[in-house]
Amino acid sequence: MRRKTMFWLLFSPLTIVSLPILLFFAMNQAFSIVLTYAGFYGIVSYALYKRVYRGIRPKYPVMPPDGKPDIYYAAGIPRPIHEDERLYPWFFKRKRKKPKKTHDEHD
Repeated sequence: MRRKTMFWLLFSPLTIVSLPILLFFAMNQAFSIVLTYAGFYGIVSYALYKRVYRGIRPKYPVMPPDGKPDIYYAAGIPRPIHEDERLYPWFFKRKRKKPKKTHDEHD
C-alpha cells in the first residue's frame, strides 16, 4: 500500500469521528474542552503523519556531485537530475543493457 493511501485511510476516520465531537462542544460553549480536544487532534494527526512518512529519503541528490551548495540546496527544492547527468557524466554510471534472447536461441 502506498504511503499516501495509508495516511488518508487512517486520517479520514480520525477526522470523521473527531469533527462532530469538536463541533458539539463548540456549540455548547465549552471552549476549554474545545481547545484541549483540538490540541489533542493536532498532536495525533502529526504523530500519524510522522509514523507513516518517517524515514523517507529523497530520490534526488541533495547536493551536486562536485560538493558545492547551489540554489537548489539553499531553497530546499528537488534538483533536476537531468541537468546533473549532463554536467557530471562521470558521476552517473550507465548500466549496460543485456541483449534480449529470442525463443530460437538456446544456451
